[in-house]
Amino acid sequence: MYDRLEEMGYGPLEWEESVSACIPSPEEATALGLPADVGVPLLRIIRVTTSPSGQVVEVNDTRMSAERFEVGSSIDRSPSAQAPGT
Repeated sequence: MYDRLEEMGYGPLEWEESVSACIPSPEEATALGLPADVGVPLLRIIRVTTSPSGQVVEVNDTRMSAERFEVGSSIDRSPSAQAPGT
């Protein structure tokens, strides 16, 4: 999907993500097959994709059981950053 958007002239794309947790509503618990009486929290990831002009081309709102999934990311040191003591 992102390749197609860039081929259409919207690239290079940029992304911002936020991760939060909350207790699901009864409707969310039912839709996700979560036990309504236990109170399993949801992880919510919101990703906004923008073009270089700042136009929003996608909003992705993902909700998942915090009991079944985890969210991880890698952190890379910028080449311009100096290690401590150097």
